[in-house]
Amino acid sequence: MPEATNRDFSGGAPEAPAAFEAWRLRLNAPRAAAAKAEEALAGELPPVGRVVALAALATSRLALDEPAAALEAAGAVRALCAQSAGTGPGRVGEAETEACLAGLRAAFLLGDAAAALDWGGEALALAQRHGLPRLAARAHNDLAAVYGSRGLLDVAVKYLDAGIALLEAAGEAVAPPLLNNLGNVYLDLGRHDEALGCFARSRKSFLLEGDRFGAAIARSNEGRCLARLARHDEATAALREALAWFTTLDNERYRAATLAKLAEVRSGAGDAEGAEALFSEALAGAAEGRDSFEPDIRASHGEFLIGAARFAEALAELESAAAAYRVAGNAVAATGTMRSAAAALAGLGRHAEAYGRLEAYVAERARDEAERSSQALALLVTQLELGLGETHEVNVVARRAVVEANRRLREQAARLEALSSTDDLTGLRNRRYLRERLEEAVAREDSDDVAVVLLDVDHFKAVNDAYSHVVGDEVLAQVAALLRGAFRSTDVLARWGGEEFMVLAPGSGKAAAAAAADGARRLVAGHDWAACAPGLRVTLS
Repeated sequence: MPEATNRDFSGGAPEAPAAFEAWRLRLNAPRAAAAKAEEALAGELPPVGRVVALAALATSRLALDEPAAALEAAGAVRALCAQSAGTGPGRVGEAETEACLAGLRAAFLLGDAAAALDWGGEALALAQRHGLPRLAARAHNDLAAVYGSRGLLDVAVKYLDAGIALLEAAGEAVAPPLLNNLGNVYLDLGRHDEALGCFARSRKSFLLEGDRFGAAIARSNEGRCLARLARHDEATAALREALAWFTTLDNERYRAATLAKLAEVRSGAGDAEGAEALFSEALAGAAEGRDSFEPDIRASHGEFLIGAARFAEALAELESAAAAYRVAGNAVAATGTMRSAAAALAGLGRHAEAYGRLEAYVAERARDEAERSSQALALLVTQLELGLGETHEVNVVARRAVVEANRRLREQAARLEALSSTDDLTGLRNRRYLRERLEEAVAREDSDDVAVVLLDVDHFKAVNDAYSHVVGDEVLAQVAALLRGAFRSTDVLARWGGEEFMVLAPGSGKAAAAAAADGARRLVAGHDWAACAPGLRVTLS
């Protein structure tokens, strides 16, 4: 966030009080800041005051989720500063840099990644010229988001590292947006404790800087992480606090999204009635055709309705979400709804349609991946044309490059090994992996202490015939999840083939293994399978 409230503005405030008041209000009261900036711009202003007012307008419009207006104001700052040829408004380093950052974020939200990179390069150059390491770190953070959205995670991580290195070199604390993004990376990797630590530090830093909007986003992310840990009460408290902040900031878009997250948490806690009420409130607050989170909310509601066996309503919500995603140009998200829609169709007994939808999902996903690769390549070409990597990032992280490269090679090798030994559908180990571990166990001296359990889903062909292969696949995936809870973490669970599962239990003994197998059978038999299909029952033998 800004280095100081009025950096580089000496002598400007007496001539343009409304402009500088807008600048002061831009973070905590964006609506008031926008009104004050418009008031200032309607009158006569000196060049410095006009730049400050326009920069405040760009930042506040972005906070109010008006990216087109923010981009227009940022463009006006750029044009005015270009006319000044380094005099007058060019002195206002922080305001000009913040305007470029607003342009970066606005272009990204409007789906123009190439323009976002252009704004980012300008922001980095200005921050470097004016000695603003925290704003440079923000630029690195936002550029990381652009690359990450196109699947270029290696480039995104490099920008995050560059931002952190800049701040460390300047002897400053790590900027809260960087901490928040690192938290999201940890969350995606399943490293929940580290993610929570990043989100909490980010929230506290945002509050110290007076950025209530950033703090609300970090608090919301804490709620998401706590929900994944099934700490539902803590997740609810975190999301309600974020909701209160978004409400205070008049940000209906994020308020609606947070209500939907709360609904997901309450659903996970078994509070279906509370979840439904929250989803209804979220959808009521999502303005038709304006709120880019509306399809996300509808897709989430559709998943909830499938779990409640309300398949017709679920299908309607999922198809509405898919249509909205396509209007917004988000083909990947639209494709993602197709698999859930297939499950809803199967629940309605429309098995042929469900199978057709699943086939379409596979084909669309392949096309999306090809398009994503094409977009990623175009983004890399733009990066080379702008010289972003060489000028602003490679030199900063050069000392880390070798260590980072070696780490990624190790991770890539581990991922490839995992892929070669993992069953795609269930996530369990595959037959090859288990056979190798079994051979190793038999070769050891203590092989008498090794137990092997073979479990089979009863009448699985009948499940496929009666409910479709979509439901059959979901049954296998859920059985696998239940088996993980029935056996020890040291046991090797594998899909042996078709509907057969095998467990290798070293150091267990026959009696203990038999008891665990009985527990697994009871767990599967007692599971609520109605969410997969009405009347479905599943047992193991």
